[in-house]
Amino acid sequence: TVVYMSGATNVLSDDYYTITIDDGGTAKTLQGDANIAGNLNIKIGNELNLGSNIMTTTGTCDIDGVLNTGSGKCTANGNSDIDGTINIGTGTYDANGTFDATSGAVTFTDVGRLELAGTVTSFGTFTPSTGKVIYNGGAQNVLAENYSNLTFRGTGVKTASGNINVSNELVI
Repeated sequence: TVVYMSGATNVLSDDYYTITIDDGGTAKTLQGDANIAGNLNIKIGNELNLGSNIMTTTGTCDIDGVLNTGSGKCTANGNSDIDGTINIGTGTYDANGTFDATSGAVTFTDVGRLELAGTVTSFGTFTPSTGKVIYNGGAQNVLAENYSNLTFRGTGVKTASGNINVSNELVI
């Protein structure tokens, strides 16, 4: 486990088992692509900026602070537990496990993408802006939300869990 602390620290491009972003204050910034065989933990009061880099995790993404995708990509192959905030710029957050932001927030700040392959429980406080949400797994329940752009891919039936509003593009 590597714990990044103390101010505006650079997160090195490397292969990790677990990364924890802790100690509050200023944001940490990923300096290149990173592979995490275990978990990504962003503690309350902490922030991680991906920039234009790619971060892939095999374990849980436990985001209690803030993750900014920028133009980069975070691929979460385990579960995503979002009690903090994911800010999606022009980049992508690709959740291949379960996704639950019940106590958190998903905020699009530009035309980025949120890709969802597993069970989706909640987006928490959801700000769609001009972003695109893509349900790309098997049979999935689609959250009752106001979407800017919504796309269905993958196998299986997509079932609306309530009223769905799409202000721009709907792709089925």
